[in-house]
Amino acid sequence: MSWHGLVWFCIVFSLFISGMNLYSQYTTRYLDTSLLNSFFLFLYLYGTAVMVVNANVEYARTFCVGMLIQRAAVFLMQGGVFVLLARAKKHASIECFILLTSMAAILIGRFIDTDRGYAVVLIFLAVWENFYFVFIILFVRIKHHELVPLNIDHFADRVGAMVMVVLGESIVSAIINYNKLSESQRTTEYYEAMALTLLLTYAVGLIYFSIQPPRDLHALRRHAYSGIGFLFLHKVLAISLLAMGVGIKFIIDAVINPDPEESYLSRDQVWLFFGSLGIALISMILIRVLHFWGRQPSPHDPPLIKRIKYGWWGCFFILMWTPLLCGYFTLKASPDAVDPFTMLGLAVTCVFGIGIIETIITHILVSMGQDSVVPVAARSPRSIRATSYGSAGDGPMACLLSDDEENVPTIEDVNLN
Repeated sequence: MSWHGLVWFCIVFSLFISGMNLYSQYTTRYLDTSLLNSFFLFLYLYGTAVMVVNANVEYARTFCVGMLIQRAAVFLMQGGVFVLLARAKKHASIECFILLTSMAAILIGRFIDTDRGYAVVLIFLAVWENFYFVFIILFVRIKHHELVPLNIDHFADRVGAMVMVVLGESIVSAIINYNKLSESQRTTEYYEAMALTLLLTYAVGLIYFSIQPPRDLHALRRHAYSGIGFLFLHKVLAISLLAMGVGIKFIIDAVINPDPEESYLSRDQVWLFFGSLGIALISMILIRVLHFWGRQPSPHDPPLIKRIKYGWWGCFFILMWTPLLCGYFTLKASPDAVDPFTMLGLAVTCVFGIGIIETIITHILVSMGQDSVVPVAARSPRSIRATSYGSAGDGPMACLLSDDEENVPTIEDVNLN
């Protein structure tokens, strides 16, 4: 472990996430069933595969090639929108500019062709693709009718799938990577550590999916800034969960190590595990803030219900810091070497404790008739439940349905085949 490795890890993974986001900005707005779009999607997947197998720092050159293929595929998709959909031309031109800037930076790195040059390019891309919204807010003037709304249900499904994939990495770290252990290494301690790891991963997933609001209260509907915050916090959440998976790998390595002197974790490994878990939980409560702050408690709630809900907010703002406190006090008690089961036990207790407390509060609210977080007056009378694939227009490319009928753009039928 080193700071250099941590920085590289954050840069590379943020570029994976931004690549997914750039594609999601397309697929959550438009429906294209043409064979040409399927070919572009194949290029996108191939570029992603090249990035995956070259994610180490020594393969930065080939990693950039994969990025170039991936971004070029999304650019071609957005280019089709720009050419064929007059209603979405302004919006697609902004997306194309973002992608062109990224591809130009990669080509400059290829021209320089030095390790330092690739490092500078990757740092620039990590900043540009994750903060380009600052450029849009400051320099781009786009009218409301020129915007193309995304499908909130589809986008929420995609970021939820991303979280599940990252959580799956923790399972890989705990189980699949160790399927070739010898019989002597398959000890009771190993299976106990496996069970605690799965329990921790399962509990984190439960907490994440319990914060998903109904569409009427989703952060993507509140304001552009809340939508930006929603996406940015998911990037932080994904990076922290993946780092937690690395911490789990260190824990399992310590458990199966036959040398008693090496079956403990160092200070850096302890902070990696507890720090990443703490950042993940803090990200989750902040995502919930974007959804519900100012809406729950509702102004129409009785005083007792308001007190319970305010108590819930205060309780969870405190509880989300417990993993960081566990890491601090664990190292205070044992600064040089920490038992892996101590770490897993504390982490599982923290996360499941949060889940149990929330379940109790939810049960109390439901028993008092508060079975919905959406005030009746705020519910959309004409909301449309769009499928993940959408349905609008007769042509093979169209906009996915948005939440309200008046927000659905009028688009001429287009034939891409």
